[in-house]
Amino acid sequence: DFAAGKVVTVAAVPALAAAKRTRRKGRSGIDVPEENEAEAARGEELHTLDVTSMFDSVGFLWAFVTAVLGFKPFRHEGKVTGLAARGQAERTLPIFESIMGLQQDSVDQSRWRIRTHWHDSEVHNFQLYLSGLEGAPSDKLRLQDFTLFKELSQHSREDVAAGLQFFTERLMLDYLARNGFARPLLCLSGGVFANVRLNMRLRMDLTGVQRVFVYPSMGDGGLCCGAAAL
Repeated sequence: DFAAGKVVTVAAVPALAAAKRTRRKGRSGIDVPEENEAEAARGEELHTLDVTSMFDSVGFLWAFVTAVLGFKPFRHEGKVTGLAARGQAERTLPIFESIMGLQQDSVDQSRWRIRTHWHDSEVHNFQLYLSGLEGAPSDKLRLQDFTLFKELSQHSREDVAAGLQFFTERLMLDYLARNGFARPLLCLSGGVFANVRLNMRLRMDLTGVQRVFVYPSMGDGGLCCGAAAL
């Protein structure tokens, strides 16, 4: 989930995974599990590979652009994906590349992080608009005050949407590929992955990916399943 999310992998716990191999022959000659098979079913753990904060959020970028195009952020991003098919990505792609991208970790140089390019001036940091949506009116910066709004407003809605779509596809592909996060079975969740074309490219263009599953609920409805999994 790239609103404020994690990349995780499932790995076997050696002591418990061994229980899966303990089986016996039943009367019919078919293998049946011993009593410790239930324990073996719990012999897998989730391991966090990477974390992306809300301040480096691809989902927040989509929400801001949704507001720029006159739609409701965190709700109407699907309308932006629809416009993307009719625009010219190359006209706005450099704008998105200038505000967010991959950055090599200063400690672990084998790891590449998604990072927003932050600036001293508040109006250059688009996330501050979204974080202030629930504050008092006097605390809000106007959408029109932000530099990104002014830059994108010089282009058609279709070209803005197309640039954002292409930028997101390339960023996600590069992020997963450079970090070696691609797996045969890839599970995706969160609003960013409501994007059908993005999911299609992850399936088709990432080496080693055989199947992609997208969790249906993009909002808080998935919390119960996440809690059960943990």
